[in-house]
Amino acid sequence: MTPYEYHVTGRDPFYLIVTLFVIACVAGAAYMGAPWWVLAIWGLCAVLLVWHVYVNPKAGMTLSERGLRVYQGQDTRFFKLEEIEHVRIRIESEGPDFVRLYLRDGTAFTMPSDSVPGSGKLRKQLALFGISHDPA
Repeated sequence: MTPYEYHVTGRDPFYLIVTLFVIACVAGAAYMGAPWWVLAIWGLCAVLLVWHVYVNPKAGMTLSERGLRVYQGQDTRFFKLEEIEHVRIRIESEGPDFVRLYLRDGTAFTMPSDSVPGSGKLRKQLALFGISHDPA
């Protein structure tokens, strides 16, 4: 069976475009003589976006016959398919879906929100690999 992979990165074209736009806004505001507090707020936003692009945070998951590997930044967790009892997916109207793995030993693991694809794709892949899930 073909593994399912979902990966996101901080150097997404969206972040690059937004970063360049905010930097252009700060430069334009400085050129037009905007008050210092406007430059400070926009400048802080620009610095945070540049830092996000520079650090390039990575997150994602790989679901294969061997198991489920979830990672965000340096933190990586691996679960064999036979260890997973079921998965509960709670759909949030605002923000990412909440996904929690319940393991056979009674423990639970909440997947980082950046590592979770859309719930429709995730449910389809879980079903293909024989993992039960609650739509909750």
